[in-house]
Amino acid sequence: GTIKQNEAESFAPELGKQYYMISSKWFGIWKDYVDYNDESANSKNPKPSEIDNSDLLDNDDLAPGKLEGNDFEILTKESWENLKKWYSGGPDIARNVVEVGISKQTRVEIYPLLITAVTLSGNEISKQKKYKTTQVKTVKKLRYDLAA
Repeated sequence: GTIKQNEAESFAPELGKQYYMISSKWFGIWKDYVDYNDESANSKNPKPSEIDNSDLLDNDDLAPGKLEGNDFEILTKESWENLKKWYSGGPDIARNVVEVGISKQTRVEIYPLLITAVTLSGNEISKQKKYKTTQVKTVKKLRYDLAA
């Protein structure tokens, strides 16, 4: 399907699927170029350069406080892969879908939980491991994953 069709379907994220974040700044330029909201128009806007998600990042991870619709948009995997094939660039910012609440609503988890596990030898840190996980994982499962 087209990117527009794929994005219309992404309003109900599917558990087990990955979605991708894209800079609203770049996506807006692309939408202007393809006349995203007016399919009958002939675009006179310039073609965007390669995808640039750097405005979303801080030390190779999503910067704090970024908001969907303002700073980034969420794309289906198919849409992201098509845009990347056509324009290259990135980097990829993939996110998983999680179930939240008693009603088990699905949503794209924008800020996964980042845990730093350390092993102490006396008073000194002998080993340090960073671990990115979902905010809805049970403590038992998290403990198992950290021990692995």
